[in-house]
Order: sequence, then C-alpha cells, then structure tokens
Amino acid sequence: MPTVPSFDPNTADTSSIAEWLATALDGYFKDDLGRWAFRPLEQHIGLREDVADDLCAIYDPLTAAAQSRWRSAIRDALAFHGRDNSKREAARVLVDFAVLVRSPEVLHVLPGILSGKDDGELLDLAVGAATALASQTEASRKCLERIRSSPAFTSDYAGLILVALCHADPDKWLYHVKELAVPMHELASRLSPGSTALRFYASRILDAISLRRVADVSLNHLATDSSGQASWLAKEWLVGEDSLLCVQPTATNMQLVLRADNAVSTELEDPLDSTVFTTYGLQTRHKTAIVWEREEDKTWVAVCSDRLTDLAPVEPSQQALIAFMEAHLGEQISVWWNEEQVPRHGGIVFIAPDRLFPITGDRLLALWNKKISDRLTDRVDYLRKYRKRIEPTLRRRAFEDSKAFRATASALALAPATV
Repeated sequence: MPTVPSFDPNTADTSSIAEWLATALDGYFKDDLGRWAFRPLEQHIGLREDVADDLCAIYDPLTAAAQSRWRSAIRDALAFHGRDNSKREAARVLVDFAVLVRSPEVLHVLPGILSGKDDGELLDLAVGAATALASQTEASRKCLERIRSSPAFTSDYAGLILVALCHADPDKWLYHVKELAVPMHELASRLSPGSTALRFYASRILDAISLRRVADVSLNHLATDSSGQASWLAKEWLVGEDSLLCVQPTATNMQLVLRADNAVSTELEDPLDSTVFTTYGLQTRHKTAIVWEREEDKTWVAVCSDRLTDLAPVEPSQQALIAFMEAHLGEQISVWWNEEQVPRHGGIVFIAPDRLFPITGDRLLALWNKKISDRLTDRVDYLRKYRKRIEPTLRRRAFEDSKAFRATASALALAPATV
C-alpha cells in the first residue's frame, strides 16, 4: 500500500481535510483500494451500509471547531468532484455525507453538480440534499432557485422544490407557487386519478408557512388570480369536505381553520369577496344569501338564491331582521344564531344546510361595485345585466334607494356562489 502522510481529523485544516476526502474517494472508487483508501482512518470504513455513514462516524466525535472545518472541506471536495462526470460516485457520497452532518456550506456548490438534462441521478441528489438542508437563509433560497432554473430540472421535482422554497422563504410563498406554476401543472397532468401527491405538497407547504401567512396573503388574492397559477393549491386547501382548511364564521368576521384541528385558526382581516366562495367550490353547500343595509328608520333586506326573491324594508331591529330571515328560510335560526351576532349596520349571511356563514361589517357590502356612484343612471346600468334574475317591481325598488341598491347588488353578485 502507498504510504499515507499523518492525518489527524481533529487538527487538520480545511484544505488538508478536503484533499484527504478527494484522495480517499478516488482511491476507493477509481483504484478499488477498498477501506485502505481512507488510511490512516481505515478502521472506520466498511462497518456500515454506506461510505457516507462511515465518514459520519469519523465526524461525530470531533470537536466543534474541527466539525466546522470538515463541513467546509465537504463543500470544497464537492466543488471539485461534482463537476467531473467520472466521479459521480464520489459526489454522491459527499452529498450524502453533507446531509448527514447538516452542512449548509454545500448549498453554495450543490447546483454546480448539475450540467444538463441527462443528469437524472445527480438531480435526485441535488434536490434531495437541498430539500433536506433547506432553512430560512439566503444561501438556501439561492441554491433552490439555481436548481429550479438549471437545464437538468424537470417537473417531477417541482413539488419538492416548491416545498423547500416555502420553507426557506415562507414570506414569499405565493411568489414561489406562481414561479413553479407551469412545472406543477405538468406534474399534476401526469398523476393518476387516485394520486395524493398534490395533497402531500399542499400539506407540506402549509406546515412550512403557517396558517397566519395564508391569511396575510388573503384568500381574495388567490380567488381572483385570473391566471389560475395557484388553483391546485387552493383546491387542496379549501375545496370539498376533506379539504385541509375551512372558512368558519366568528361573531364579527370569518376565520381560517385547520380542518384536522379546529383549535388551530386565524382571523381573516380582509373581508371575503364573493369570488372566494365561487372559486373554492363553496357553492355546493349554500342555499341562500341574505344581504341587508341599514338606514335610520328601516333596513333594506335582499334575499337571493338563483333569483332575487325579495327586497323589502324591514323595521330596524334585531328581532325584526331575524323574524324576516326565519320567514324566508322556513326554520328557526334565532336558536343557533343569537341576537348579538346580528350586525347592526349591515351584513351578508350565507345559509348552509347546517349552519350560518355570516360576513359582517360595512366594508363587506357590495365590494364588487365599489366604483358605482350613487347616481340613478349608474344603478340602472349596473343592474341591467341582472334583468333576467330580478322582476321589474323589485328592480324599481333597487333603483329608487341607494341602500336598497347596495343590498340588491350584493345579493345578486353572491347568488352564483349559493346555488
């Protein structure tokens, strides 16, 4: 055997460690020297399933300062081996070693091992390592973005990279979702009907970013994204009885709730646009939308399902409003919706088969017609598109009073989400 210089893993500098790793791996894979390639530490090699595990056994008992030098040496050795196609086995061991010892230092050189679209094996390694080492650091984010933009990248890895990016940079999770929209669409198109892959990625993204960040971005933003770039994620999060999240009423607004654990919830600060209910498929649950606008001496109440069925001035009291709704619904709602929950100035209520979904507050009314002025001609123009769904008598009432108009416009706009 060739003579090997003295090598102390605890005192060697970064350059010496990198050189030892490179020489040992070349001897092991190229010259077939077996464990003797790792002299003078050969006694640690061949005792475990993989060389990376053997190297980890050398690393574990070292001092903290020595371990830091070893992590940097792994990076330097990988930068050398990773660009040489003839040394792929050595690169694999170094990547696995880096993951085992949690070495974020390799993130700077990890994308460099990828050279083209034929690098399926190395792409597996790079994505796996980058995902395992992902943390909220600039180095982690840059590594993942470089892998994503590499010629070797394919849509098969889109979900893994997306989850890792959301973990590395959770505040920009929606940006990452949109940036990976195309490969995620390609991935989804190849999945079998019973696949749970998208569900897995949606759940992992939620774990990475927290419920609060979902609410901060606003469900309105997701629902009104005309490009549909986040539609797969919104579907997994909010559509259907087994969705990961659900929207529930509070006394004053709505909250986003983790379906698997109702104790995990967050208040929605932004009012919900009717588009949210349409986009997220909630139309399968709701039967009726009731919208009201308060004036000093009366309350205009609009009731709508597929058509506007009523628009009436009601006495401005909580009891009168509840009685009006109960008359239209044919059931007693005061038992399960107490008087304090009825907003005093105006609001919207979705009536579901088993519960109410109140959306309350002045800001929430007629969000879709913010630009409509209080002029009669503008009211007429706005309601013209709904003329087939509202009889002339009710339409005239809406024309004549601004509060009646706002209640009508809101109820009609919400109707597609309730039938």
